[in-house]
Amino acid sequence: MSSRQGAQLGFQFGGVESLAQALSRLATIYVLSDDPKQVRSLSPGDLEGGKFRDGGREVVFSDGRTKISRLAVRLKELHPAIEALKRGSSPSREQVIRN
Repeated sequence: MSSRQGAQLGFQFGGVESLAQALSRLATIYVLSDDPKQVRSLSPGDLEGGKFRDGGREVVFSDGRTKISRLAVRLKELHPAIEALKRGSSPSREQVIRN
């Protein structure tokens, strides 16, 4: 989704990126590759110090690390994490994954 498309749908990309940051604390973030069988999960340490950009599609680092692109989240983790954020609660990543 481009910035223009996001604006037409009522999204502010700064808000989407903040939401991506919050969701990354509750759900496992994955990196997709050209081979659909090669999906890698990122640890919280992989994302530490990073800032989500491009509507949450990539993470950039100010310390010189290479940006991480092609990010994804499993739907079965996404929905419980969003519900937890709506309630204002902060379950652990393990609790969200388990549910």
